[in-house]
This record gives sequence, structure tokens and C-alpha cells, in this order.
Amino acid sequence: NKNRQLYAELLEKVKGQEEQEKSFRAVIQQVESMYTQVASSQLEVEKKNRQLEAEITARKLIESQLKESEKRFRELAELLPEVVIEMDPDGNLKFANRTTAEALGYVHEDFVGGLNLRQLLIPEERDRGGENILRALNGEDVENSEYNILKKNGDIFVGFLRLNPITRSNIPVGLCGIIVDITKRKQAEEELKEAMNLKSKFISMVSHELRTPLTAIKEGIGIVLDGSAGEINDDQKD
Repeated sequence: NKNRQLYAELLEKVKGQEEQEKSFRAVIQQVESMYTQVASSQLEVEKKNRQLEAEITARKLIESQLKESEKRFRELAELLPEVVIEMDPDGNLKFANRTTAEALGYVHEDFVGGLNLRQLLIPEERDRGGENILRALNGEDVENSEYNILKKNGDIFVGFLRLNPITRSNIPVGLCGIIVDITKRKQAEEELKEAMNLKSKFISMVSHELRTPLTAIKEGIGIVLDGSAGEINDDQKD
């Protein structure tokens, strides 16, 4: 409003001077157009600022929820009797529950120093472990998940390793894994397999031993019946 009043006063001063009035009106139009553009830009900037503030607030809320979720997960993981680990996409361990230290003999400093999942496997199985890490990151179901797990002191046990991807906005950012000691189960399976083999051998041996005397008896009866051992009457044949 003040600008318009000023423009009106200036136009009044050049009134009657056609060329100057025309030029001055053109200048006023340009200035007003510039003010309109500035005002529009300012509104757009304010709108974007509000959107940015909303996005920052939402992101902070999501981050807070993620931290709370991770806290609950780790609290629960500490209660589990199995080995529970978290790792980055390269397999570097970022978290391990207490059972991990008890079962594998590692301490907190080992994980801080950059312990990798592959180091928990015997050398012959590390390539397969690396391939399965990539497959798990891609969301594939890894079936061949039995490994010989290597303890820090060099001892080995048979473990079942299950890996699930950790995602942020549908992008894999790491893996959560659980290792179950199945050594006793594998031993039981081997013992059952050995028992079944022994059973099969025993049945085969008994069957053979039974067939041998029965064959001899059958042949003897045939000799008697055909008269090779001497004549027999009809009553004896019956």
C-alpha cells in the first residue's frame, strides 16, 4: 500500500510528460512483477521449510522407534540360550549376546576389534558362508545352513546358522543371525544310522542262517521222496 501511494505521487509529478510517464509506468510494472515473484518464492520457501521440518520430525520419530526396537531386541537376545549376533552387510559383527561369549569363548573386545562371521567358521566352509551372507541379504532362503563352528580356543561344534536381513526403507543394511548347537542331534542321528545298519546286517545274517538248514532239509526230503535213499511205500510218502 505504501509503495502504491509512492508510485501515485511520482506519477503525479510526471503527469503531462508522456514519454517519462510511459517509462515510469513500465518501471513500476517491472518492480511490482518482481515483488510478486519474490512473494511467491517466499511462500514456496516457507512451504518447503514446513515440509522439511515435518520430514525431520518424522525421521527423528522413526529413529527413536528404531532405537527402542533395537533396545528391546537386544534385551530379549540376552535372555536366549542360543548364540544371537548382528552384523553389517560385510559380515562384521556389531552385536553378540552373552551366550556368544559363553559358547564361543569370545569377549566384548573381540567384537569391537572387528570380528567377522567367517572367522566363526572352519576355513573350508568360509567361502560358502560368504556366499550365504550375500544370498540372505538378497532375501533368499538359505537351505544349506549347517556349519562347523570354530571356537576361539580351536574347538569345533556343529551348528545351525540362520540369517535374516535387517532392512531400512526396504534396503538391507545388515543381518541378524542365530546359531544353534546341533552337535548332540547330529551324534544321535549318526548313532541311529549305525543302529539301523547293524539291524540290517543282523536280519541279513539271521535270514542266511535260517535259509541254510531249511535248504538242506528240503533237499533231504526230496531224496527220500524220489526213492534215491531206498524204496518207500505210499503210507511213508503221505
